[in-house]
Amino acid sequence: MFKVLFETNFLVAIANVVMAILAIAAAIIAIKQLNNSKSESRIATAKTAYQEYLKLCFDYPMFADGNESEIKRNADDYKKYRWFVAKMLYSFEQIIESLGNDKEWKDTIQSQLKYHAWHLNKSSSVKRGDWDAQLTKLIEKAVKEKCSHCN
Repeated sequence: MFKVLFETNFLVAIANVVMAILAIAAAIIAIKQLNNSKSESRIATAKTAYQEYLKLCFDYPMFADGNESEIKRNADDYKKYRWFVAKMLYSFEQIIESLGNDKEWKDTIQSQLKYHAWHLNKSSSVKRGDWDAQLTKLIEKAVKEKCSHCN
């Protein structure tokens, strides 16, 4: 009888250990899936924000390349251009908030900011510090690299 009782208790103990291991494994898998889901969501947010910027460029090709002399020819165009830049910066800020440490995204943003360095150099929203700190650094770098002649 003692042997049967021992075997039963032993089997219950093994079952409890196995259940605990399975519960831990399930928790680890759930955490990994949650992290993957968050990562995928951040990537989707960044891609959507950039897609919105590309649509803006498509809708306003005269502003996309940041040609100062053409944009400043007409006061109404310059007003629209300032809104174009604000929307661009907002899209870039969303990308940075989603994937701020991604070098490829930073390089992409940096390349686009350079087209608009002449305006960013005198932008009141940039001077006030209205934008994300990482975006502000990219703006400052673009202005420094592209705008030695800017006022």
